[in-house]
Amino acid sequence: MSERERGLILIKDADGPTDSDNQAGFLNFGPPISAIVIATIGQAGVGVQPVMVSALTEAGGFDIKVAGYIASAEILGIVVTNLATVITGSRSNWRSLCLIGLVLLIVGSIASIFARTDFESMIAARLISGFGAGLLTSSGYAAAGMTRNPDRMFGYILAAATAHAALTSLLLPGLAISWGVQTIFIYFGILGLIGLPFLKWIPVSTNTQVMQLHSGSKLSERLAALLAVVLLFTGLGVLWPYLFQIGLNMGAGVDGASIGLTSSHLAAFGGALLAGYAGRLIPAFAMFLLAMAVTIGSILLLPVLSGALAYAILASGFNAGSNMAIVLALGAVAQADVNGRWIAGAVMLQTLGLAIGPALAALVMTGSDFQMPEILSVVLIAGSCIAGIFVALQARHRSILV
Repeated sequence: MSERERGLILIKDADGPTDSDNQAGFLNFGPPISAIVIATIGQAGVGVQPVMVSALTEAGGFDIKVAGYIASAEILGIVVTNLATVITGSRSNWRSLCLIGLVLLIVGSIASIFARTDFESMIAARLISGFGAGLLTSSGYAAAGMTRNPDRMFGYILAAATAHAALTSLLLPGLAISWGVQTIFIYFGILGLIGLPFLKWIPVSTNTQVMQLHSGSKLSERLAALLAVVLLFTGLGVLWPYLFQIGLNMGAGVDGASIGLTSSHLAAFGGALLAGYAGRLIPAFAMFLLAMAVTIGSILLLPVLSGALAYAILASGFNAGSNMAIVLALGAVAQADVNGRWIAGAVMLQTLGLAIGPALAALVMTGSDFQMPEILSVVLIAGSCIAGIFVALQARHRSILV
């Protein structure tokens, strides 16, 4: 049994079961499942963005650049409400924020349906949806981070989000072409309605037992954990939008690149679940180093190997390794978080990193040569690994003192 688990048992035995135990998922499965559902709904818009941009251009009549601006408005909304959650911190009522988030998501979806081809109206509608998605994501992750097994919870959330993105990417494009781009916004509205019954299990605020357990974390540990998150997501964001094109450059062909990208989604799903159970298989820190090695190794081999099979293997390694690293990096933030504010900050930095990454890639890219973006991605991810090592050493020192 780990130091962390012993600490939880000691705290629980000393205080006895409380209502907050039930809320944080110590005694039933309702709260953990609700946190997974709410966080997955919050991330749905980002996961489906490539499909939405395509549908806006193919079925909605928008120019490709205009569609990009519309997608950016939604990301901006997510960042704004993520930041607001970070500022309010422990004063936030997660259940109320999730209710507001679901209402905004539904209102934004309805407004998107009626916006049709009006650019300003669509921008405003997607911004409203982004506000809602940001509240759902930050509150859902905060609730998950304040449970007894945050690594496992984050693994479930990422696996659910990956599976949802893969399924909707398969089904929604055809529906949008047949029934119009409004189909996507109707789907988002339905997701908002689905989330409403789960609100009663979302905790109101941080759990005092978990706050006690994490109270020994230093500011340097929390800041390093956030640094690891933002460097990791920025490094991944540098390559992720271009992963299909990289496959074509490797000579995979359109069909080969499609198959390789699909297999990488499956690998990402497995990687997230594997990281969630890291503590039961091998120590989380060892799993983190393994995930980083697989991710960096896959990137370094992209310009070396060629062909559809090589691309499928390397893309799968990249997605599986990165998903494992994401779960464990977010878990490290949760282990040091005392009030839910830090994991909300990590979610905000995650969004910022994915937004900044493609812009950095564009700055260093020459033509269709991805060598410089690949090098930049490796440097950023390696920096995240170094920050993660520092966090692990700080956490180990803290557990010894306990």
